[in-house]
Amino acid sequence: MSKVKFKYPLNIEAKDNQTGLTGIISGGGELVNGCVRYHIQPRAKPTENTIPDQWEIDEHNVSVAGKHKAWVHKFQYRTGDRVKSKINGYTGFVHSRNISANGCEEYIVEGDFKDGKRVRVAMVKQEIEFIDSGINKQLENKKSSSGCISASRKDRG
Repeated sequence: MSKVKFKYPLNIEAKDNQTGLTGIISGGGELVNGCVRYHIQPRAKPTENTIPDQWEIDEHNVSVAGKHKAWVHKFQYRTGDRVKSKINGYTGFVHSRNISANGCEEYIVEGDFKDGKRVRVAMVKQEIEFIDSGINKQLENKKSSSGCISASRKDRG
């Protein structure tokens, strides 16, 4: 198991500082580059029968009103771990991991198909079989190269 520290709790109102989008934090996650993100679900408009798509926002672009206690989630698998689906045998490394407000852990696993194209597949925790620590040695102490300013993996535990 490995931990990810989230600055804001789930199920509170949040705002994306770049776009002005507001909604409820419905989940959070971490990318392989160490970037922590939140899933923000905009509220449905009373005049419409559809729910807007949720957005994924980097932690440093999210703001919330008031003071909130940071929290830690212990994920079963680390980004970079090599894993296999118990259902279909798909093998790859954990590219990102997410926790939803209902407690479901979802992992995005990236691997190669026979045609050589990179494919990302979503898997829930119960479906996954651990193979080995994969590319974790390469990821240690690496900061994000995508512009996300989250802490290094070493700092997060």
